[in-house]
Amino acid sequence: MASRIFDRSPGYSVIGKWPLIIAGIFSKKVREIRELLPRYEQDNLFDSGKFKRHFPEFSVTTYEEGLELIRKE
Repeated sequence: MASRIFDRSPGYSVIGKWPLIIAGIFSKKVREIRELLPRYEQDNLFDSGKFKRHFPEFSVTTYEEGLELIRKE
């Protein structure tokens, strides 16, 4: 979605767990990134029901709308 809105091809590569483990021996930053990996092995599900009940007039900005606003800045 972001690549379409910003008219750019997504440039990324996937690094396996073992290269991160080895790089983590030498780099504190990589070690910290590696510690976050288990968190992203499963999808995060968010329930906004409680927030919506407390703030019914609050309008939700979709990801696409937010990206469009950022692009226009």
